[in-house]
Amino acid sequence: MPTRLAVLLLLPRLLLAAAAAVPVVPEAEAASRCSAGATGRCPATGERVTRTPPATEQLLLQTAAAKALVLSKANRSGVASCDGGISRRRRQQSMSSCRRRHSSPGLTDSDLPGDEWQCDQGSNRMVQAEVADFVGYPCTGTQKAANLWCAVDMPPEDWALKTCPTGTPTTPVKVLTYNLFWWNLFDINHGSERSAGRLIARTSRQEPYDFMAFQECDDRERVLMDARDSGLQGEYATIDGGRAIAMAYRTSSWRLLDHGSADVGEDSQDQYYGRRAAMWGRFEHREDGRTVLFMNHHGPLKVSQGGGCTGSATALNILRVIGKTAHTGDAIILVGDFNAQAWSSRITELEKRLSWVFSGLAMGGVDHIYSNCASGALGQVLGKGDGWKGSDHDALSATFTI
Repeated sequence: MPTRLAVLLLLPRLLLAAAAAVPVVPEAEAASRCSAGATGRCPATGERVTRTPPATEQLLLQTAAAKALVLSKANRSGVASCDGGISRRRRQQSMSSCRRRHSSPGLTDSDLPGDEWQCDQGSNRMVQAEVADFVGYPCTGTQKAANLWCAVDMPPEDWALKTCPTGTPTTPVKVLTYNLFWWNLFDINHGSERSAGRLIARTSRQEPYDFMAFQECDDRERVLMDARDSGLQGEYATIDGGRAIAMAYRTSSWRLLDHGSADVGEDSQDQYYGRRAAMWGRFEHREDGRTVLFMNHHGPLKVSQGGGCTGSATALNILRVIGKTAHTGDAIILVGDFNAQAWSSRITELEKRLSWVFSGLAMGGVDHIYSNCASGALGQVLGKGDGWKGSDHDALSATFTI
């Protein structure tokens, strides 16, 4: 019987041998081969395309799954740990002082609710937390974007969040995502006679929004004030996610359970503005107790660029944050301006793990909505605004029943 160490040493060789038989297709070339390309949506037609993996890819997947199983057993025995995902963020479990970095939410090494090892502020030591109720984020021991701050453990190929919580769907949920083009629409054109607010009020009259997500938003209260002055009904509260992203939720229907924000990507040097975050809020319905994890993201530039902290590493970091914040009974809804088209590496990676619901058309289709409760969901393009000037993005809405 080979030892665990021997198995770990042998598996990488099997992976390399299997991978050598699989041709590598550049991302740009893959985008033009819609009829035979990888799973996703064809950028020319919008149609979803799939393929059956050849035998060599099946071998690779099976070998990777076996490696993940061995590593997971090693993790439980204390031999190795992938908890924390981005290894450069994490301190050693035995570290005697952790308060300085872990105590400030929003820092790149801040603990997420579902992290197994967290900083105890009282004792100033890392302690093991109970995380059984969280979705979790499994790892294979291989990292994407290794040696960069955004390095993230890769989950098994077959790991996905595409199953809606069990039970009869009874709760309607309506969401909005809207890039507000703040520097132009608000700073230069002074809101264009409440252009964004009027759009929000008009599109919420028949059915109010439960959750709204804003990108390029410098003043979330200004947006809501313009919407209220234009006829928005209901009581809403807002949450600041930092990095010019924010969300609002309807307080008469939903109770805020927890919220936070984490850096998940960074612009390339070709068009650099800084790091990019994903913010999240976890909510409970006041009447039936259903829970929703709602997440908002504004993705790295350049549009659809891959590699480094712009491509699939960004998608995996988003998924890691979801896994460490969502509970097993949550409906998960992810929205935003991803700055990525359907064929890009970050969208391709996301669509392996979450179900696509709807996408916009602006900028070649970079605004998207995803969920684990996509069945029966309906999306809609709402327009850029109702004033004489609007955003450069369309607002999008989607309705769910969870």
